[in-house]
Amino acid sequence: TTLFRSSDMTKPTVTVRVDCNARVGYGHVMRCLAVSRHLIEDSVKVRFVMSADSDAAPIESLGLQITRLNNSDAGIESLADALSPSDGPLLLDSYEIGTAGLGILHEAGFRIAMFDDGKRLDDYPCNLVIDSAPGASNLDYRGLANSRFCLGSDYVPLRDKFTKMPPRTGMPEDARRIVVTFGGSDHDDQSARTIEALSGLNDNWQIDVILGPAYCGRAETVGAENSAVHLHRNVMDMATLMSRS
Repeated sequence: TTLFRSSDMTKPTVTVRVDCNARVGYGHVMRCLAVSRHLIEDSVKVRFVMSADSDAAPIESLGLQITRLNNSDAGIESLADALSPSDGPLLLDSYEIGTAGLGILHEAGFRIAMFDDGKRLDDYPCNLVIDSAPGASNLDYRGLANSRFCLGSDYVPLRDKFTKMPPRTGMPEDARRIVVTFGGSDHDDQSARTIEALSGLNDNWQIDVILGPAYCGRAETVGAENSAVHLHRNVMDMATLMSRS
């Protein structure tokens, strides 16, 4: 959190650069929103910078400021031109950002935090890198002399409803509920394929299938053939749904 605080008593504005659509998926924006909620609770201003074709609905639900980039002008260079390091830190979450782009922002004087997955880059010239995947602490991340790497599942940016959910001790003997979820877009339609694979279960099982905002596959058609399947779209309380499984 120290990255997101100025040296004086004023609260900075954190700029989040992330995209959200059927191609990119929704995982990037959801983890950025989990961090943003905590920043807002600490009176830190948060604004989002997104491509023109990004789905802004998850951000708009929090009433946050959104700046749209033209798809032809969505690179790091345009971000550096549009912002000043004095505006506050950047939180980046995009596979389109590489070492060269990070270097441009670092040389311009920006403080940079970045979400990443699986050490995509050879070098990370930024202040903070978060990779919360299990086993990430075994990856050979490299950066600046003062770069900090938050690696492993201790750094998963969980939403409040998950962290406040009472822990479950053991598996109930009568557990008969399955949750199926493949993210906000599921462009390979694994949801429909999984429903078909589970079609042989007896009537004692209940199957909750979570479909994201950009999903456009066959789950509704396939699910209609199985009375045990319950379809859920745009789920806001994922924690409660999962806790029943």
